[in-house]
Amino acid sequence: MDMNISEYNAFGPWIYEISDKYPVPLIFRDYVKDLTSHLMLIKIPVEAERRNLKPGMNMYDYVIGLYENHIHVYKNVSNAVAETVISYKDVLAVEHSINLLRSELKIYTGSELFSIVYNTSSEPVIHKLIKIIREKTTENTGPNESDNYETSSGNFCFFFKSILRLMEHRESGFKVIGSQEETDIKFLKRTLLKNIIEKLLKPYLPGSLHVINPKELIIVSRGEDNFYRRYANHGYSYIYLPISNILEIRKMKSEIFNEVNDYKIRLRGHEFTIPVHSKNKDLGYLDKLKS
Repeated sequence: MDMNISEYNAFGPWIYEISDKYPVPLIFRDYVKDLTSHLMLIKIPVEAERRNLKPGMNMYDYVIGLYENHIHVYKNVSNAVAETVISYKDVLAVEHSINLLRSELKIYTGSELFSIVYNTSSEPVIHKLIKIIREKTTENTGPNESDNYETSSGNFCFFFKSILRLMEHRESGFKVIGSQEETDIKFLKRTLLKNIIEKLLKPYLPGSLHVINPKELIIVSRGEDNFYRRYANHGYSYIYLPISNILEIRKMKSEIFNEVNDYKIRLRGHEFTIPVHSKNKDLGYLDKLKS
């Protein structure tokens, strides 16, 4: 069968691992030469409906290859191919966000942020990709860190219990060291407008789950940009932080909400903010890491 036809017939929102059945897209064929030594090789489709495409059109935005020492990214840019090579030793953190059918993978390095958006139907493929990146990123890091932290006895909500079951299915060797429950909060500044917004939108901390393994701190957060119960919250994210890459943790009072502390986790060139209620006694590990 003609390559253009077979590529069109197989097209959908799914990410494919490249194989004889799902070959390298035509536009990338002259660039992706090594088809034998990769740990994983995938192709990511364009964000378009099948009915708007025709055989012969470019149907894939990326090919991503994981190799022994690096990640090789091939990107379709206006019908030309741009290449980026990321060494595993330069990867500082990985973030994976899921919100209904829209998901995003972010890879943080010392100099830049690499990001791809994909359809959530391919989430298992991305979890497999992330697992390889995490293993390669942390294989030469320091000693077991998890023994230094106590297991949390917190009572997690149904959502985080479900997340834990999914994590246990994908990997082992981790333990929960803290959590932030959903908690109603109030604005720091008391004005008539703020009082009205509180009544209508109902601000709250959406919650987070904190997990550690011998090499990484893993933070699962709800509602990255949603602090109001008035709006439906379907999103959540995983942040995978190699402990050896954490330079500093600063504790600051929130400038917006009362009784909320913002923990700023600083890496080389990047920073993550974790909001924690001031009465939360289950996340003492953050102060331990901070010191």
